[in-house]
Amino acid sequence: MKFQEALEKIAADFTRFWNVWDIERLCCMMSENAILESPMIKKVYPEHTSLQIKGREEIRRYWIHLRNITGGFEVNQISVHKRIKKLL
Repeated sequence: MKFQEALEKIAADFTRFWNVWDIERLCCMMSENAILESPMIKKVYPEHTSLQIKGREEIRRYWIHLRNITGGFEVNQISVHKRIKKLL
């Protein structure tokens, strides 16, 4: 499997798991020390001073809380691409 195909599969799986709120499968896709950055964090945790949640277990708790507050919502995958940095 080529890199772009693998990237597209991961993105498609993530979108599918998100849209059925399969938080356990989403968490299986990330490392223990994952970092999530989202403007929604301040809405869910107004006292939080950062737009980041660190660690798989903290992200799991955040997503469960987010689902409870919003009732859940779907996302659409717009595009997946590899960014190439050009060295000078």
